Amino acid sequence: MDYFPQFYEPKLKALGYGLIFKKKTNAFFEGIMLGYKLDRLQQEAVETIEYDQLKPVAGNFKRGNVAIIAELRLVEEKQRVLVANTHLFYEPAAHDIRFAQISYLLSKVEQLEREKATDATFICGDLNAAPGSPAISRAYGQDPVLTNETPEVVRNVEHFAAEYPHKLKLKSAYEDYQYRINKTQTHETGGLDGKLKGHPEYTCYGNDGPEMLDYIFCSEAY
Repeated sequence: MDYFPQFYEPKLKALGYGLIFKKKTNAFFEGIMLGYKLDRLQQEAVETIEYDQLKPVAGNFKRGNVAIIAELRLVEEKQRVLVANTHLFYEPAAHDIRFAQISYLLSKVEQLEREKATDATFICGDLNAAPGSPAISRAYGQDPVLTNETPEVVRNVEHFAAEYPHKLKLKSAYEDYQYRINKTQTHETGGLDGKLKGHPEYTCYGNDGPEMLDYIFCSEAY
């Protein structure tokens, strides 16, 4: 998101949104935003992440990407939820960088979920990763499948898999919608393949046509 204070902030505030913005560490204007309706949700706490702190086995992971994790309370129901938003590094071949970034985020969310005893968790963002890629496999707690990757990428993925484990149980927020369309429970096929059936066919158009790169995950039991 560009020009948050100049354009988006005043317009969204006028529509009744509370806003949290985190600028990328290597940009003048670009960053990510998390918005919530003030008549439905109240902000309890916020943490931000700068992925530049990650230390790979090899290479340079300083790409300026960031994340927001907010604890929000539903005004009427009194439930508390964690909502995380992020934008991962875009370079198609950089599976290890995206894997490291999502691993750190998931580990941090799990820590906060445990400390705050929240009722549900939502993780969303432009992950720049296709279904079945190492980053998305990681979100579902599956071991990544690495094919035709350089030894450097493999070492980095193995390093961050051990450094930032997580036990979150997540599903696609689109899963129920996909069920209504396909009339088949996505989990019936089992494992990662079953979970991936809960995602839309595409969320954006890239240079090669429609792509599935944007995700909304939620607690499996929600």
